Amino acid sequence: MLSDVPVRHGYAEITATVASGSGWRVRGEVGYRPTNHLGAFAFAEASSGTRMAGAGLRWLF
Repeated sequence: MLSDVPVRHGYAEITATVASGSGWRVRGEVGYRPTNHLGAFAFAEASSGTRMAGAGLRWLF
């Protein structure tokens, strides 16, 4: 379970994919976990057809 991972710092993740049927996709996410059960994050995603961004909270149990 992710709640067992002793992370109490920030993180950054970038993913890029290319597929013959759906084209390209790039996603970036940054976040911070102040406790084992609570995390905040923000992301941005772009693909050959769409763009989106957002932010949220994660409660791990």
